[in-house]
Amino acid sequence: MQSLTQNLLGNVFSWTKGRKPSVLSEDKATGMIPYLTASYFRTGEVEYWANPRDKNIVDAKTDDVILIWDGSNAGDVFRGLQGALASTMVKFSKSEKYLSSFLYFFLKTKFKELNARTTGSTIPHVNGSVLKDFELPAFDLSVQQTIAAILSKIQEAIENQDKIIKTTTELKKSLMKKIFSEGLNGEPLKETEIGKIPKGWEVTTLEKVSQKLKAGGTPKTGNKNFW
Repeated sequence: MQSLTQNLLGNVFSWTKGRKPSVLSEDKATGMIPYLTASYFRTGEVEYWANPRDKNIVDAKTDDVILIWDGSNAGDVFRGLQGALASTMVKFSKSEKYLSSFLYFFLKTKFKELNARTTGSTIPHVNGSVLKDFELPAFDLSVQQTIAAILSKIQEAIENQDKIIKTTTELKKSLMKKIFSEGLNGEPLKETEIGKIPKGWEVTTLEKVSQKLKAGGTPKTGNKNFW
């Protein structure tokens, strides 16, 4: 039976805060690396690039666990990217007792607590004492690996579902725009103050439609001029 002995996170891990590079560029040049911001982790779109030889940068690898330290999203955690760590974030050290993937998912469960217990009156930041006092379950590395693998599969499935929903939403918007500008019958179009619409349609306002409905004028299927 697995021991439930607890270890304080601060006794197992340390962390290093990112630093702003001496120079940041919006344009990628040969050899430049991404500046790892929270926005980049969420969208995959690089806003700034840094020189890997810049002495100010804190280098982060794809397997590093990254935590937002400052700002409204303090306590959120990421991994999977490589580049120069932003000054608002920290990366965790490695440990012989714990896998980085296990630490990542453990911290995912602590976001609300970390975010609710931030310090700083102007810019909120993670309370280091709160973070250090989190108790890590003392699971064997094999158990940690199993847990992390299962949660990774679940996270991957959620991300894929989100992509499908996003694609479907964009398709719906595109289809609605096409329908409301070209109609369904393929009839000729005409120019109006709101752009091209089917020749048999007329431009009106919601107010006029509302007044007609209140007066009992229910639109008829064959009445193309009502709308």
